[in-house]
Amino acid sequence: MQYLKRLVALAMALGVGVWSLVFSLSNQQQVALNLVFFELSSQRVSLWIVGAFVLGGIVGMLSASGALFRAWRRQSVMARELRHHAEADLQKGKPDGLR
Repeated sequence: MQYLKRLVALAMALGVGVWSLVFSLSNQQQVALNLVFFELSSQRVSLWIVGAFVLGGIVGMLSASGALFRAWRRQSVMARELRHHAEADLQKGKPDGLR
């Protein structure tokens, strides 16, 4: 099963790579990008689109990493509280899980 998953992932990666290459070769027109306050120099359309996808991916990963860090921090605080309560129960002579 693991072999099949790797094979499918490899096929998908190759498919995306081939699609990206064909897309890049098909969009060779030069355009300038106007961002209201300033204008960027003329580049290929494919470069602007691929750059936007890459920038979006980076921004998405950064925003998700903040949420993941907060979840990890909350989990560690809760685990510390659970250990504290378990140790307190052991000192009182109560069996685990009963309060």
